Amino acid sequence: MNSAAILDQNRTDCRINAGQMICDDACRDLADIGGAILFNASLREQIPGKFIFWGPYVGLAAGVYLVTVNGEMAGRMTLDFVCHQASTQLKTVTLEDLSQPVCLVLMQAVKDLEIRALKTPLLRSFALESIDIRCAYLAPQETGAEGAAAVAADGYGAAA
Repeated sequence: MNSAAILDQNRTDCRINAGQMICDDACRDLADIGGAILFNASLREQIPGKFIFWGPYVGLAAGVYLVTVNGEMAGRMTLDFVCHQASTQLKTVTLEDLSQPVCLVLMQAVKDLEIRALKTPLLRSFALESIDIRCAYLAPQETGAEGAAAVAADGYGAAA
């Protein structure tokens, strides 16, 4: 499992390539062509589970992020943003086009942000090239005892 670098005050933007995401072999075989994860409606029944792709389990500091999915899409795609091994739901959004970024607000740092694309009847085809995460606002870093507690638990109920 590949993961992008943890974002902090020194690095606030990253690009996650399709190769860093996890997907079923039915899509991964096609991913060797140009590095994209490819999905079309004919694959819907061949792919087990609910997701087309998931990952990258990236750490993010508390702040406001703009997440842009780069690729092509026909139909509507539903994305889940989760952490703590998918036990904490941060946001679910349905995209009708990929031109607008998704705003993701993190009140506390997370260690394992996971982005999941769900298989839905409304999605006819999709090609994922990359996902850009850009920090629009980085929350002030805590210091002292409060900072130590924030490092020990990431604020969403999971211990470090």
